[in-house]
Order: sequence, then C-alpha cells, then structure tokens
Amino acid sequence: MITTDLAFNCTGHRADLVSPLIRSLVEQGMAREDAHQLGLGVLPNGQVSSKSGTPTRSLFALGPLCQGSLWEITAVPEIVRQCDQAAESIAVLDRATTRKMELYA
Repeated sequence: MITTDLAFNCTGHRADLVSPLIRSLVEQGMAREDAHQLGLGVLPNGQVSSKSGTPTRSLFALGPLCQGSLWEITAVPEIVRQCDQAAESIAVLDRATTRKMELYA
C-alpha cells in the first residue's frame, strides 16, 4: 500500500514558478528551480531535486515542469515515457518501505 498526497498543477505548457504550490516547495527546500529557471530541477524519472541537489524521496514532477532539466519533455510520447519511469521508481520506493516496515515489525 502506498500512502500519497497529490497535487496537480495544470497551468499549461509553461511552468509557473511563482505559483503558491511551487514557491512553497522551493521555500521548504524540497525542490529547486532548474539552472535555466524554466521549471524544477529533476532526474530523468521526474524525481525532484531538493535545494541541496539530492533527490526528494517521494516528490515527482512530470511534463513541462521538467523542461529546464530534460528539454524534450513537452510532447505526449516523452511525457508517457517519463510517467512510466516515475511509476517504476515509486514502486521501488514502496517495496523498500515495505521491507523496512517488515524488519521493524
């Protein structure tokens, strides 16, 4: 079982870096803007980079919000591929969490 909180920022093909959601993530250090200030700094699977540059464990961004890091991420095939990679990464995180819980049970 995965417990999640979801936030969808569907503001269009350009990332809105001043939206309350994005500003809050950046101000808390959970995310950082990419070097070109086109979106958030992310890994190829969409995992968001924290202020320190390390991946934020359970935070993923998809599509145009990743454009400054991944460039070719505005067309449907690229976004679908990134969604698949994110889903695989989330499944790995879930398995690791489940194993850890079993060890401490």
